[in-house]
Amino acid sequence: MVNPSWASTDQALGISIHPWAGQECVDCLIANNVFYNCEGQGISIGPSGESTDVTNNEIRNNICLDCGNNSIDGADDKGLVISSGTETNTYTNNCFYTSGVTNVVDYYGTDESIASFNNETTDTTTNNISADPLFTDAPGGDFTLSADSPCLNTGIDVFLTQDITGTFVPQGGVPDMGAYERLASAKANIARKRRMNH
Repeated sequence: MVNPSWASTDQALGISIHPWAGQECVDCLIANNVFYNCEGQGISIGPSGESTDVTNNEIRNNICLDCGNNSIDGADDKGLVISSGTETNTYTNNCFYTSGVTNVVDYYGTDESIASFNNETTDTTTNNISADPLFTDAPGGDFTLSADSPCLNTGIDVFLTQDITGTFVPQGGVPDMGAYERLASAKANIARKRRMNH
């Protein structure tokens, strides 16, 4: 299991899950992380050699924003790169977004939009989104979710009890995507404002 809730910015890439030949990555959880402005892809998963098992892993509730901005391996503008030999993994409730780019996923060598990726059947790929997560101040290093973020209340329970700052998860019944859970009091105010506007 990869420890959930991490925020990474301006790195070569976010996280690479590529065990060497003879090793494996099975039944791991990569959840509630933020990858921002990485030169390479936000999340990369696949074998690095023969007889490598990369299966039954769960990638959930992560946010990759503006990744692949200077890739050296052809992963330009990609939030997620999945190599062949990694079948039967689960990718759900993640946000992959690069401004002005539709195909933010490389799925077994094919560039795909989130809409196409969510309909794949080799792996479990559902409830992923491609929308600006609307961080409070990403360039300034503040990856908390703003009031209008599409990542609020769109995560899935991964048995995470606290976020990166110690805030209890979930607040308001449904977890948020990313490393920072928005406080219930703030969510209640958002819900109240939305009701008043309808």
